[in-house]
Amino acid sequence: MVGYSVRLCAIVSAGVFAVSFLREFRGMASEVCREVGRAL
Repeated sequence: MVGYSVRLCAIVSAGVFAVSFLREFRGMASEVCREVGRAL
């Protein structure tokens, strides 16, 4: 039972990390697109 809860915790933390990383990456991508649009 302990192994199951540890695995569940790891999956949840990995999901939270992935969501925050994607949000950060989307922000960087929009910044880059804005810079490129200004350069063009």
